[in-house]
Amino acid sequence: FGDTGLTVYVSPVSALGVVYRVLESSSGFVAGPGQKLVVTCVSGCNLTSEVLLADNCESAGAVNATLSTAPADLYQLPGYSENEWIAELDTSPLQPGESFELCLDLDGRAGTEFELGG
Repeated sequence: FGDTGLTVYVSPVSALGVVYRVLESSSGFVAGPGQKLVVTCVSGCNLTSEVLLADNCESAGAVNATLSTAPADLYQLPGYSENEWIAELDTSPLQPGESFELCLDLDGRAGTEFELGG
C-alpha cells in the first residue's frame, strides 16, 4: 500500500442558514459586510474554528483568490442550539447569483492539525 496523494475532507457541518434580518425583511445574503451565517456543526466546531465562502476551497485564502470572503471566527448566541454557530462575513467580494462553497477550518489559523476544506 502507498500514498495515493488524494486528500479526503469529511465535514461536521450538517446544515447552513442565514440570520433573518427583520429590518431588511430578508432571509438571504446581500453583497456587503455583516452577513450572518448559521452553521450547524454536529461535532468539532469551537471558538477557534473559522469559516469563509469561496468559489473554490482549495484556492481560498491564497493570495490570488478572487472570489472569497475573509475568514470569520465562529461564535455562539443565546437562543440557538449548542450545535449552531454564527459567522459574520463580509460578502462584498462575492458575485450575487453565483454559488459558493463553505470552507471550514476546525482549528483556525493557529492550528495545524486540520486544513481549510469544504
